[in-house]
Formats: sequence, C-alpha cells, structure tokens
Amino acid sequence: MKIITHEENVCLLRCDRGEEVLETLTTWCVTNNIGAGSIFGIGAAAEVILAYYNLETKTYEDHQFKEDLEIVSLLGNIAILNNKPMIHLHGSFGTSTLAVRGGHVKKLIVSATCEITVQIFKKSIERKPDEATGLYLLS
Repeated sequence: MKIITHEENVCLLRCDRGEEVLETLTTWCVTNNIGAGSIFGIGAAAEVILAYYNLETKTYEDHQFKEDLEIVSLLGNIAILNNKPMIHLHGSFGTSTLAVRGGHVKKLIVSATCEITVQIFKKSIERKPDEATGLYLLS
C-alpha cells in the first residue's frame, strides 16, 4: 500500500495488484494508531468473498468470486473490536457484462489498483456485541 496524500484527517491510499485490502488496511490502522474512520474506494479486483448476513440464523452466507471485477464502490468504517481496528466494508463489483454483485466484503484481492480514501476520526469508536442481531455494533 502506498500513501498518495495525507492532509489533516484525510488519507488517499493506493493498494496494488495482489494486495488483500482488509489485511492491508488493518495493518495500516494498527501502525498509525487509527481507531475510527470512514472509508470509500474504487478500483479493480481479481477475487472477492462477499457475504450476506442472515438475521434469522445470525450467520454470514459467503459467496466467492474469482474473476476480474470492477470495484464500483467500497463503503465502510473503522472501529475497535477486542482492542484491534476492525475494517467493516460493503462493496459493489461490476462484471464484464456490467452486472453488479454486492455485499459485505470479507476478502478483496486487487487485480490492478484500489484507490481508497480514509477520513480519520479523532476519537476511537468501539464495537460491542448485540444479542438481538448477533452482530458487533458501533457503540
């Protein structure tokens, strides 16, 4: 990952071919002591695992795609879970036929580039378990 620019509380980052975006962003947050923020991005992916959260079963239903995909949109946030930064991303990914697949991003391997903007918040935000949904919600 390369930092393209960092101005006040906003960073423009670039992930390159072969990088796994969630791992890379998590490492960057740990290194830079970032405990909260907002994320958006665009680019191209070679592989993604997208998930749908089933509220009834309280489990994620994973779907893996190993193909060239356009990253139409990445949206998410950074918060602290178990004393570590957690990256929570949702994404829309376009196919060669312009069909779009979307969901909770569990894995994203870059094929060409991924350009990510992070707005960094001054104070950390934590995630806490919510019994009703089975999720770790912002608190």
